[in-house]
This record gives sequence, C-alpha cells and structure tokens, in this order.
Amino acid sequence: MIRAVPVGSRAQWAQFHHISSMVYAGNPFARNTEADLVDLLARPRSVFFSHARVESFLLCDGPHVVGRFSLIADANMPDAVQVAFFEAIFGLSDVEACVRQTARASFPDATRLIVGLCGHLNYAAGFLASRFDEPPIFGLPYSPPYYLDYFAALKPRHMVSYRFHNESFYRLWRENRLKRRTTIRETSGITVRPMDRRHLRREIALYTELNNACFQEHPFWTDRRPEEDYELFHPFRFLLKEENLLFAEDGGRPVGFLLWYPDFNQLAVAGETFGPRHVLAYQAAHTVPRDHARTAAWMRPAQALAHRTLRRVAPIDTTRLTEIAVRESHRKAGVVEALIRAYTKIQYLRGFSWTEGGFIFEDNVASITMTRRLLETAFGQAPEPYRRFVVFEDQP
Repeated sequence: MIRAVPVGSRAQWAQFHHISSMVYAGNPFARNTEADLVDLLARPRSVFFSHARVESFLLCDGPHVVGRFSLIADANMPDAVQVAFFEAIFGLSDVEACVRQTARASFPDATRLIVGLCGHLNYAAGFLASRFDEPPIFGLPYSPPYYLDYFAALKPRHMVSYRFHNESFYRLWRENRLKRRTTIRETSGITVRPMDRRHLRREIALYTELNNACFQEHPFWTDRRPEEDYELFHPFRFLLKEENLLFAEDGGRPVGFLLWYPDFNQLAVAGETFGPRHVLAYQAAHTVPRDHARTAAWMRPAQALAHRTLRRVAPIDTTRLTEIAVRESHRKAGVVEALIRAYTKIQYLRGFSWTEGGFIFEDNVASITMTRRLLETAFGQAPEPYRRFVVFEDQP
C-alpha cells in the first residue's frame, strides 16, 4: 500500500523533482517547461504564500518513491485544499484514497478537495484528457492518461481549448471584417496599445487589476496581488515582448487586455529545460518581418550567428492566446474585436500560422459563447474543441 511521506530534506526535494523524469522517460511529447514554477510553489518561495500554506509529499510504495504531490491551502479560498503538482508512475492502487487521507489530516477544516489546481488559475490547472500523442502548447498541462483513472471517483470539471489556422483571421483582418455592430458606443473610441516594458511593474499591476475585475465569476477564481503576477512574469522577461500584452482603453481608461505567448515548447525537445540558447534562438527567429523571413542579410550579425549555430531549434509557428478579458461595462462595445484585430495583425506580421487558446471551463458559458462566435465568424461553422482537460473536485 502506498503512503505519503512529508518532504523535508535536500535528498527528498531532489526525489520530488526527479519524479517527473521517471514518469515521462522515453515520452517524446512531454516538455519540462514548468520546472521553475514547481520550484517556486512546491517549497514556499513565492509571495503567494503570504496568504497560503503548502505541504509537499512523496508517494512511497515500500522503499520506492513512486510519486509526489503538494497540498495548498489559500486563505482566499478558505474552504478548499488543492492537490497540486501531482505526478506518479503507472500501475499504483489507492492513490486517491492516500491523497484524500493526507489532505484530511493536514487541513482538517477544508470542505473541498480540488485535484489539479496549482495554487491559482494563473499558475497551472488541470490534467490532460485528450491528444496525448502531441506535445503540449506552452502553459497548458501535459499528463499521462492514467492520471484520469487515479481520480475517477471524484467529480470532474471539464475544460477545453480551441485551435485554428490563422489564415481565416488574416483574411478577415485584411478585409476589415473583424468588427461587430456595437450597442454601447462605436469601436472608434477604443484604442489598443502594447504594454510598456520600461514600466513593467506598473503594467503588470494594471494586468492584475483587470484580471480581478473581469474574472470574478470564473470557476476557482481568487483575487491576485500585483507582486504575485510580477513574480510570475519575471522569469520570462527576456522572452516577453511588449506586443505580448495588449491593453484596450476607452478615453485613456483601461477596459480590457489580451495576453498571448509564442509556443515556447517548440523550442525545447522532450525533457529539456529552457536556457540562454532558447532565448537566442527565439529572438533571432522572431525579429524578422513577415516579408523578409528568409532574408538572412536583413538580420543583425548576432541574429545571423544565432541562426547558423542554433539551427536545430525549430522556429515557432504557433501562439497561445492565453487570456482575453473585458470589463463588464464594455463587453458589448467591440473591445474584444479591437483586441483581436490588433492581435491578428501582429500574428500576420510575425508569420505565425496557428493559434490555440487557453483552457476554458465548459460551464463558463460566457467565454465559450464568445470564443465560438469569433471562430464561427472566421470559419463559417461552430468549431469543435481541440484539447480537453479536467480538474477534479470532491469533499476531502
């Protein structure tokens, strides 16, 4: 029978981090792009733990370490205990019972057990429930199918993502058809600007403010603090461009934002951790305008050198539309369309071919409806979800 052993020593932390290498050994689709996040949250090193508590465990079967998980209790979600960073080898029995018993002993006042939520939706959430034979897109989870069996007794909360080829949106953008009839005011009053990296803390604070204003009704949402989001963005500051975070304003007042990333997972092979080589490769490959994508002479010498020496790193052809949010007062003012127009122009000029959205809970009717409407406008038919994910919930 497996048991949960609290993590305390340096050797135990090494085992905690090594588990993912055991689980995904030989898997060509898994990517090790969340190691920094696990290191930040599994111990408590993050400012997130000014209002939260974490306890991390190894799953052991006799003398063998066979898995891991962390339990997180957040004062902003006082009734719940979260099971985060779960990884385990195949073929175990009584996993759910062991996790549940450990959660009950560690946090006896909790009345909800949420399996797959890693501190906050902005960090990570969910187990993969489809397309196990593809690499994950950056920021979306990848896990083996048997994890779903380990927690099958719990109530599933289903999530989906949508993926599409950009050419249909490029056509709508070129034809000036990415707009709609508004019911509050004309979209000409809405302006879109990129973030200002010179004032990154200020811009991240604005992002946090809009997050908290726009996502109150989302499942599992809890309010964020600017320092938490700054800490989350900071490791990617060398990859983050101003165009990755777009703000919509009405007369200078921020009313919405759109956050997107290139699929950085395309820069890494299975099991590989990000490093300076990937940063150089990305900067070299994606500072070339669309009309000069194959003109090496256009590049600065350092960029040309990066192209010659880092050829095995494939260029990125896909982006993740991570979040799009609009204040309730402006949700019928064409703000979404204004943000999508600006985003589409950037994708076109950068030469990206594909877009995949972030996860959306199936019971989040407003977000599902908005996404399906935009995609139906582009493709003429209602789209099918591309990937599926699940978070499990029950009493501890």
